[in-house]
Amino acid sequence: MFDRIYVAASALIYGGIGVACLVAPEALLAPVHVRPDDAVGVVELRAMYGGLEVGMAVFLLWCLRTGQTRPGVVAAWASIGALGLVRGVAWVMAGAPPSLHPWLLLAEGTALVLGPLAYRSSAAPSVATGFGGGA
Repeated sequence: MFDRIYVAASALIYGGIGVACLVAPEALLAPVHVRPDDAVGVVELRAMYGGLEVGMAVFLLWCLRTGQTRPGVVAAWASIGALGLVRGVAWVMAGAPPSLHPWLLLAEGTALVLGPLAYRSSAAPSVATGFGGGA
C-alpha cells in the first residue's frame, strides 16, 4: 500500500509542477531564479520543466492503473532522489542557495529516504515481463 501512496504522491507532484510550468513557466520558476531571456527560453522551460514532468506523471499514473508500482517507485525514487542529491552537492559548491532551495532539498531528500521503503512494500516484478503483472 505504501508503494501506491509513494507513486501517487510523486505523480501528483510531477503533474502539478508540469502543468504549472506549461501554463506559466516564468512565474513558477522565478522563485528559484530560473528566467528565460527570450521566447526560445520560454519554450525550453515549458518543454523541460513542463513536458518532461507531465510525461513522468503520466508514466507514474500508468504504473498505478496497471498495478505495476515497482517500476513507478524506482522511476520516482531515482529521478527525485537524483534531483535532491545534485541540488545538495550544487548547494555546497555554490554557497547559500536562493530561499526556496532548502524546501526543495527537504522534499527531495524525503522522497530519497522513503523510496526504498516504498520499494520494499511493492510486489516483485513478473519474470515473464520484467514488470509486475502477467505475460
